[in-house]
Formats: sequence, structure tokens, C-alpha cells
Amino acid sequence: MSLVGHFKKSTFLKAMISPINDKEDAVQYFTAMEGEFDFFLTRNKKDYKLISEPQRVITPTEFIFLQEKA
Repeated sequence: MSLVGHFKKSTFLKAMISPINDKEDAVQYFTAMEGEFDFFLTRNKKDYKLISEPQRVITPTEFIFLQEKA
């Protein structure tokens, strides 16, 4: 499992025009997605409800549940 992504100019630009209101959160999300991460872990899942792939945003509790099922 990879935990760190690479930041690119295109990542920043996607974050700035995204529907995510908190642009710092947007940069973190798009860095994860461009790094081809399986999901994005956050306690504030509601902040990401307007993105195109909301199923890829999970809470720490959901992460633990997925790990127990694996």
C-alpha cells in the first residue's frame, strides 16, 4: 500500500476548479487520485459529496471494516 503521492501542477489546477470548498482538502484528494490510490481516507466525508467518485472517499471506520473483511 502506498501512502504518499506526488504533487503536480495539474493536481493544483484540478483542486482549484473542483467543487470541494476547502482547497487544501481538494489538493490532498486530487494528489491521492492522481497517484492512483484505491481510496481517500477522511473524517469529513460530507466535504467530498460533490466529487465524481464519492465511493472512493471513506471514513477511518469504513477503512477498519474493509481491512477486517480482507
